[in-house]
Amino acid sequence: MQYDCQLNGQLLICTLTPNRALAGAVFCFSGMAPLAPVEGGTLHRAVGSYTEIALPDLAADQPHRIVMQYADGHRPANRAWMPLGPYLRVGDDVIVLPPTPAGRRVPPRDPAPNHDLLPLVPQPQSWTATGGQITIDGITVTGDALAAVASLASRQGLAFEGAHPATVQHENLPGDAYRLVIDTDRITIFASSYGGQFYAGITLLTLLREGSLPCGEIYDAPRFAWRGQHLDTARHFYQPETIMALLDVMAMLKLNRFHWHFADDEAFRIDLENQVVTTPFQDRFAFEIDPFRKRCLLEGLDEIGLTLGSESAITQHEQTRGGALPWLDKPQRREAA
Repeated sequence: MQYDCQLNGQLLICTLTPNRALAGAVFCFSGMAPLAPVEGGTLHRAVGSYTEIALPDLAADQPHRIVMQYADGHRPANRAWMPLGPYLRVGDDVIVLPPTPAGRRVPPRDPAPNHDLLPLVPQPQSWTATGGQITIDGITVTGDALAAVASLASRQGLAFEGAHPATVQHENLPGDAYRLVIDTDRITIFASSYGGQFYAGITLLTLLREGSLPCGEIYDAPRFAWRGQHLDTARHFYQPETIMALLDVMAMLKLNRFHWHFADDEAFRIDLENQVVTTPFQDRFAFEIDPFRKRCLLEGLDEIGLTLGSESAITQHEQTRGGALPWLDKPQRREAA
């Protein structure tokens, strides 16, 4: 399947060339704003900025052109306004279309490697090599910040905690800055905050993934106070495990803000009884829930409601107890002194 899209003034011109004949195909994508077909198909469905265009029967190896236009007079500013996440739906099959480059074109970089760079993203502000390398199985973990890095490493299946001595010392450094000194006999972290210790630990974890640690001194501090990642779950459902994995990746890249686009004009339908979530695009995802919690949610039961549900049993117990232990219900009299 070949796919291309070009801007032509206010029009978007997409060309599909299937490698086999397709009948009843639907062109699906999202956009910066609602899009409407001008030529090459008819509007099948539109939800917000998500659009489906029904196509005529497509012949094998024959290009088919789809011309579209943004609604409400929106004019595409650059290639980022092209269809996002395009795919074809043919019956129960989904054909993911090749991505189209978006945004401005960046000139290619010099492919020659820079051997002064460390295998870190982002690169530290300074790196002074003292020569030599050490191969270790991990470091001794002290303090909450390095313990958090060790926990992250465990979730990622990476080695971090080991026997090589590592110490954390306080040094008057700005914000989340740190200084990391790697010697053959010891690793020392200098920082003034939890964040500095944590990012130094992330640097060590990343270097350990590459094998040997280079001996030397690293100094780094965040260039930007806000280093974020955006996730839009208003239009697409993600399993909780996927979101948690994303947070771990953010930590590995030293990002510190999670921009969660949680809700919008679209909505998810939660079928609690059948334990299924349905997205606005009719994607369905099963989920697990504790049976007792499910019952409480379905029946609207809190602690009082659960107690009232056993009212007859409680009444019977009180009557039985009153007959067997009548003195418990009699008022107690105290003799005056």
